[in-house]
Amino acid sequence: MRARLLVLASLVSLPLTAHADAGKAWTTAKAALPADTAAIVSANVSAMTKSPLFAAVLPVLLKKKPDLASALDDMKRVCKLDMLSVVQGVVFALDADNGKGAIYASVTGVDQPKVAACLQAIAKDKKGPDVTFTKTGNVIEAVADKQKIYYGWAASDVIVVALDVHDRAELDKWMGGKGAISKGLVGPVLAKAATGATIWGASGVEKAADPMLPMKLGYASVKLAGGNVALEFHAGMKTKKDATDGAAKANQGVTELKPNLPDGIKDLLNKLTISAVNDEVVMKFSASEKDLLVLTPILGML
Repeated sequence: MRARLLVLASLVSLPLTAHADAGKAWTTAKAALPADTAAIVSANVSAMTKSPLFAAVLPVLLKKKPDLASALDDMKRVCKLDMLSVVQGVVFALDADNGKGAIYASVTGVDQPKVAACLQAIAKDKKGPDVTFTKTGNVIEAVADKQKIYYGWAASDVIVVALDVHDRAELDKWMGGKGAISKGLVGPVLAKAATGATIWGASGVEKAADPMLPMKLGYASVKLAGGNVALEFHAGMKTKKDATDGAAKANQGVTELKPNLPDGIKDLLNKLTISAVNDEVVMKFSASEKDLLVLTPILGML
């Protein structure tokens, strides 16, 4: 619903008044996430927004999410707020089975009165009902259109929402793990992940990369630097033989795919390497952001 989108957008769309640490979202999340955490994706938003590739891709993505785009436009128009100049870093955490999780966002210039004032201004602009707020500890209950939505402050500059924003118990769980993430499925994988990359992810969920090749873990990174993009993905297999077989199958698939692709995309695939390293299938790719712009129209078709 629109009220929900406006509340969520407001949490990450507040005035830029001081520098905030993009990595603060991860350091805060790492200290608070529960043992149920099975997968993590983290993004340095402040670095991404400086990328020409991001600037080209964002309008394509927002076109596919018109409600979100409209809500963010309202934030700019009514509150004079731009989320892309405010959010510094984001962490998505998920469990293994139920699709539950949370989002941590490190922001700057944020306080509850600013959130309330902006939401009230938007409600007035839309001739909708007022939004009311109740604070209990570090959790805020926002009520609009008879809906209760919860968000929390895990630190003075880190906001947290559960994926089910209406469930207070879920929010408490994903904020109250006290570092138990290290004891869960994703814990051992975090030591392998490149947590300083622009975008990185780690998963301890065992699943089949192929019916005959069970993947026991995965971790990946995307680094943006000097106009170039470097991507690296590691799929941890159960045995060295599984890794060798998996790399061979992946390379065969790329070879079979190439003849059916346009030249620009075919050239990009030539920059991809897939190999077996011990019990991992390792994929590496590097290209200039300019070269990757050829993929932008494809995103609009997905």
